[in-house]
Amino acid sequence: MLIIVGVLAVVEIVADKVPVVDSINDAIQTVIRPTAGGIVFGAGTSAHTATVTDPAEFFTSNAWIPVAIGIAIALVTHLTKSTTRAAATAVAAGTASPALSTGEDAVSIGLSVAAIFAPVLVIVLLLVGGLLMWSVVRSLHRRRRAMQDRRAERRAGGGAASPSDGAEPPADSAGAPASAVSEGDGGWVSPR
Repeated sequence: MLIIVGVLAVVEIVADKVPVVDSINDAIQTVIRPTAGGIVFGAGTSAHTATVTDPAEFFTSNAWIPVAIGIAIALVTHLTKSTTRAAATAVAAGTASPALSTGEDAVSIGLSVAAIFAPVLVIVLLLVGGLLMWSVVRSLHRRRRAMQDRRAERRAGGGAASPSDGAEPPADSAGAPASAVSEGDGGWVSPR
């Protein structure tokens, strides 16, 4: 059993660092992670593993509550991760995936170690990490919106052409290219 878990962990770590594969993996994991979270959280809240012989009794005994909490926690965590990844992929064209994945691995290891040696510190680290993640997502969202605004401005013709836009320099009234327009004419001068 531990060999299977080890193989799955290696696959997860490697797949998470490849830009297209991580998105496919996140789609598949949308079902698997919450299910595993519910099972683990439900199993870890009592001294014995709940066996379901009678579903009605399972629900009336409130044994389902830890399972539902585990599902909710795992689902929120997964959706946060996959949404952040989707935003980062859209902004950075997938180049941010390996860095984000490595950062996630470091945070997971750090929180696991902290949970063993200083459980109260985990709460502080989670709050700081949540604020940091919110800040990063907000920054990525602002960059994306600014990029979309610039594109819309260019399409509408509202922005002046500049060499950094990749736009062609304007021609003079005779139709000569900008490189032929002299500075004294008041035209746009090519930086070449």
